[in-house]
Amino acid sequence: MPLDRLAALVAQLPEFGVIVLTTPELDFGQGKFTPLKFESAKQLVKAFDEGANQLKAALQNTNERAWAQPWKLGMKGTVLFQGSRFMGYRQMFLNHLVHHRAQLGVYLRMNLIAVPAIYGPSADEMR
Repeated sequence: MPLDRLAALVAQLPEFGVIVLTTPELDFGQGKFTPLKFESAKQLVKAFDEGANQLKAALQNTNERAWAQPWKLGMKGTVLFQGSRFMGYRQMFLNHLVHHRAQLGVYLRMNLIAVPAIYGPSADEMR
């Protein structure tokens, strides 16, 4: 995946988390989710921050029973995931976010750019 597309995807992923928390399903083939286009780093940080704030609010408004409700992800009618909202949030959103953030770290490393801290100081910050 090209870096600009990957960075835009990571910036938009909190919006996907909101969808998991607030809807019973998402079918990518129905055009309700529009991918963010890269314009600038500032634009991506703004999109991520706005999405993160919306996600925080959605998490605060998600009651205990909602986590057990069914949630489904599809593509043009083909089921990609079906399970509890909790598993949808964990597998489809959180694991997805971790995976693509790691890909961004690889891009940084390949371009000899210091990798920032993710879970504490990185090896680059310790030098």
